[in-house]
Amino acid sequence: MSTVNISDSGNRERRTKWTNIMFLTSAISFAIWLGLWSSSLMIVEVPLSYEIGDVRWQSGSSTIEVGTTTMSWNEFDLLQKKARRENPEVSQFSVKVGSTATFIEGRKKLHVVIGNLESNKNDFYFELLHMGEVVYTSTMLKPNQSINSVKLDKPLPDNISGLVVKYYLIERKDVIDH
Repeated sequence: MSTVNISDSGNRERRTKWTNIMFLTSAISFAIWLGLWSSSLMIVEVPLSYEIGDVRWQSGSSTIEVGTTTMSWNEFDLLQKKARRENPEVSQFSVKVGSTATFIEGRKKLHVVIGNLESNKNDFYFELLHMGEVVYTSTMLKPNQSINSVKLDKPLPDNISGLVVKYYLIERKDVIDH
């Protein structure tokens, strides 16, 4: 009686090569589809302006408005230092913000960085306004909390020229700057 050894190594190699070719073809097809899909997405960058009570400024601006007075940032800093020397109990409020927000054309998700610094004593919430209309109202942000993206009430227009971030400081359950 003789024994015959049957080896399947040749078929296995052909199957492995075929599987590798199919995987590579699928990966290339997916990469092409992803490239075409992502190039059809229009990412829109939106400049931001800010408002806290009667203090207003725009990203990248060299001036700040306090009430009806426009001053340089240096003048504003000197005014703040003087106010703190004269009334040390007054808490200082600082914000963490990006200079722009971004969104994908036609979508409601807006990528924007807004945070309440750990050094603040007040909670706050904010509204995003487009042409005077509120398009988003945040939840309350306690010190050391931040938001990186928001879901808007409705999509923004593709030709948007800016948004206003309006802050409302909360102290002892009262709205301070509304």
